[in-house]
Amino acid sequence: MKIYFDNAATTKAFGEVSDTVCRIMTDEYYNPSSPYSAAIQVEKKIDDTRNMLLKNLNQSGKIIFTSGGSESNNLAIKGAVSKLRSPKIITSETEHPSVKKTCIQTAGDFNCQLEILPVDNKGHVSKDAFLNACKDTDSAFISIMHVNNETGTINDIESLAKTAKDNIKNCVFHSDGVQAFMKVNSVSKNSLVDLYSVSAHKIHGPKGVGALYAKNLRLLNAVTLGGGQEESLRPGTHNTPGICGFGKAVEIMHDRHNEYIETLSSIKKKY
Repeated sequence: MKIYFDNAATTKAFGEVSDTVCRIMTDEYYNPSSPYSAAIQVEKKIDDTRNMLLKNLNQSGKIIFTSGGSESNNLAIKGAVSKLRSPKIITSETEHPSVKKTCIQTAGDFNCQLEILPVDNKGHVSKDAFLNACKDTDSAFISIMHVNNETGTINDIESLAKTAKDNIKNCVFHSDGVQAFMKVNSVSKNSLVDLYSVSAHKIHGPKGVGALYAKNLRLLNAVTLGGGQEESLRPGTHNTPGICGFGKAVEIMHDRHNEYIETLSSIKKKY
């Protein structure tokens, strides 16, 4: 019997997810940007997934579909920094490369001050270092991971976002929530987190699809140009099979959440 211990890297798609992806690819393959009735029904399925993500994020902002967590992180960082006026960029030493490398490159591209914060012996962002980084600046873009993909450390992004907003006049707070979504408690309804990245293949959905939650689309500039899809922030024909598969995975994870957490806990204790 195979025992798989690498769900933090990727998960096996649920059977219902595979069925959904296959059905959309073969039976409901219409371009959701087209004006005829069958295409409009496919567009509705995309919007249903959008609403399902918002519900499970406990938010009422906007969802921008992407190709995955890395693209969501890039859109958040580049899109927000280009909108701000010479912001200080604050991130941490243990971020995913799609955050850390993008912050470094973007700081150079926009001539921004960059501060990469240390973490403590348990992998948490140092609150003292974070507070100090938030002082003496009136404009900042901040990206702090919710759950670390290698250590499993959970950062208190609610508290960090509040500290940032209390100390910085003009601040956009982003969190890479790829490893957190549907596994730990979502951000609160009144959260100060502005941008939040998620990915389907970490929750038994298909690879190649993710999303960026934005509290307000005015926080972002587009980083790629094309058609008007996804509020013109992520142009290109929608990955309808992937998006619908993502929605099915979220639906299943929502319905089986307690069972899923109990199973993971029992495996952890056993092995």
